[in-house]
Formats: sequence, structure tokens, C-alpha cells
Amino acid sequence: MLVRLNGSVYTMDFHHVRFDEPQCDTLGPPIKAQTFCFIGIHKPPCSSVASGVAECSVNDQFNKEEGRKWSLKRALQAGAFNKSERTTFWKTYHNRNRKAKSSSV
Repeated sequence: MLVRLNGSVYTMDFHHVRFDEPQCDTLGPPIKAQTFCFIGIHKPPCSSVASGVAECSVNDQFNKEEGRKWSLKRALQAGAFNKSERTTFWKTYHNRNRKAKSSSV
């Protein structure tokens, strides 16, 4: 998704990875999924500004929305954006077009 900020255009992308087998990390409990948020400048050549990751423990229920929120929060912290800039990113995130969920009747 695109974020317009201070005359620049940023991209904000999310990627989810689910593991068949729990992945062990020496710093914490085993994880079964990760969500990544990548923020970059949308101007050739595209350049990365910040990234964040959320990890889902084997004891947690995977939730794509929660993973996106945590990874976005961490990417914004890593990018050292000020409060008004972070607010713009969050508004863009919350106002994004979501795919309609199919409902069965």
C-alpha cells in the first residue's frame, strides 16, 4: 500500500511466513509463524527505509491482523518516524481496502 508523507511516497508491504515445524531460536520459545512489514521509498530505485517482524510462538494462535499490527509498530520504531508521520502510516493502514470475505449462507 502507498503512504503519502511530506512530499514523498512510501510503500508499506506485509509478508507472512508459516512453518511446518516449529523454528527454534536461542533467544526465545519456538515459533510457528512470522509477519514482516517493509517500509520503503516508492521512487526508482526503490530503497528500504525500515522493517519490523512479529513472531508467533507455538503457544499462540496465528492471527494475520495481529502480526501486521505488531510488525508495523516495530517497523515505525526502527524507521525513527515522528508521531505525526507514524499517525499517517497508521491511518493509511486502517483505511486500506480489504478483500471482501466470502460468506456462506
